Formats: sequence, C-alpha cells, structure tokens
Amino acid sequence: MRELFLAKNWFRFPRTAPAHNMVAVRRGHVFVLKQPVSGSTWLVYDANSGGRQTRLHHRSIAGYTIVNPHGASRMAFANSSH
Repeated sequence: MRELFLAKNWFRFPRTAPAHNMVAVRRGHVFVLKQPVSGSTWLVYDANSGGRQTRLHHRSIAGYTIVNPHGASRMAFANSSH
C-alpha cells in the first residue's frame, strides 16, 4: 500500500500502548517496536534510519504516537478519507 509511504497516514490506525510489533509514528518518521530496553527506550526496526539504512537500534519513543497496524483491515484503510 503506497499510502503507507507517508508517515502521516499511519495516524489512521488505532492508538495503542507500546508493545512488540506495534508502530511508533510522528510527523515524518515511523518505526516498529521490537523489544523494550529501559524506560521509554525500545529496540526498534527502523526501515528508514537515515542514509537509506535499514537497521535495528535503540530509540526513545517519547513524543511518538503508538498505533496498532493490525487494528484496522486493509480495506477499511484503503476506503478511509484522505
């Protein structure tokens, strides 16, 4: 789904608490939560980590909105207003 190339479109998914495979999103950036490290720091899968790198690294989720990418069907997402 090309719509998910834009970080702002991830805000359409339902909000949730931080957990494994949930997504952290803020304006301009998205990453997948993998494992809590300490406090608000998580090991994350970051597919656009800068310099065209994809990597696992520690990131703070402070200031991010956590969404459940499994909480809405693809059809419902595709039919939502832009």
